[in-house]
Amino acid sequence: MNILKTVSIIAIIILIIPVNGMFGNYRYEVCTDSDVQGGPSYSTGLVIPLEKYEDYFFICEIGFIEGKIWIGWEVVNAQGIEMSISIMNMENLRNFIDGDTYGYSNANLASLHKTYNSNDLNEYRVAGTDATLIGDVYFLVINFGYRDSFESEEVEQRGLMERYDYWISRNSEPRIYCNIDIDYIEGW
Repeated sequence: MNILKTVSIIAIIILIIPVNGMFGNYRYEVCTDSDVQGGPSYSTGLVIPLEKYEDYFFICEIGFIEGKIWIGWEVVNAQGIEMSISIMNMENLRNFIDGDTYGYSNANLASLHKTYNSNDLNEYRVAGTDATLIGDVYFLVINFGYRDSFESEEVEQRGLMERYDYWISRNSEPRIYCNIDIDYIEGW
C-alpha cells in the first residue's frame, strides 16, 4: 500500500509540473489565427488588458513552423498605446526577455517589426510577408516599453505572482486585440 501511495504522489507531481519550466515560466497563450477564427481581431482575437502589460510585454505562441509561409499579424488598438510588434523564434524571445542582444532569425521576419507611438497609431494595424523559415517555435511579441533597443540592456522581470495575475485582470479596460495570420505556401 505504501508503494502505491508513493507512485501516485510521483505521478501527480509529474502531471502538475509543466514541461517548460517550474510554474510554466515559458508558457504563453496560443495566438489565434484570423483564417481559422473567421473574423477580425476585435471579435475573435486575443484580448490584452493593458494595465497588466504596461511597461512590460505580451507574448503569444504561434507554434512550430518550418517551410515557406505567408505570416502576418493584426492589432486593434483604439487606445493609442505606444508599442512595438515583432515575430521571433525561441532563442531571440529568450534573449529579449533576459535583456540580452536579440534580433530576428529571418530578414522577412525583421520586416514585420513595427514600432508605433501615440502620434501614428490608429485603431487597426496589420503587417505580413512571405518567408522561408527553419524549423523552430515562433511567437508574436508586443512590447509595451519593456525593452528600448535590440542591444543588451538592464530589464526588470516581474515575479511569478505578477505574471500570473492575468486571469484577475483579463476583462479590465483599456485593452487591445491581436491575431496572427499564417498560411503555408503550396509547392514548397
